[in-house]
Amino acid sequence: MPHTVERPTWDLRPEAASDRAFLRAVYADVHGDDFAGFGLPAATQQALFDHQLAAREQSWRTTHPDGRWSIVEVDGVPAGRLLVSTDATGIRLVDIALLREYRGHGLGTALVTGVVADADRRRLSVTLHVDRANPARRLYERLGFVTCAEDAFRVRMRHEPPGGLENGASDD
Repeated sequence: MPHTVERPTWDLRPEAASDRAFLRAVYADVHGDDFAGFGLPAATQQALFDHQLAAREQSWRTTHPDGRWSIVEVDGVPAGRLLVSTDATGIRLVDIALLREYRGHGLGTALVTGVVADADRRRLSVTLHVDRANPARRLYERLGFVTCAEDAFRVRMRHEPPGGLENGASDD
């Protein structure tokens, strides 16, 4: 039965090895349709999907070794993932992915607002990349993110803290 999240009551907990199956389910829920249109046999599609997921995870673990890898839970039930990385240049929202049944109820807004509030307190910028066609782009714009760069597929966005950055730092 789908969960409804009228006023999201959520927590973050560290990601664990036992979350692998759940994280695969989240990736499938968010990106599964990307693989359906290839017209490949199901086994080949599955292998491509698994390879893409493994490559993405390995890339993130290499580029964000000190990232906060978190499972988002709603009422103790895993609902998604949040990956945030912080360095001297600011905070990077690397990944936010929620199962379909938790989208559209304010949970994503609450998560991003929490990251932005932390950055504002520390006078750090928040940057992210989002696919051009991803509806989450409107959420980021509504929360004060502005486009810094874009290409044919992705948009780089940035949120600055009120009053400017600590020591005038910039990651551009």
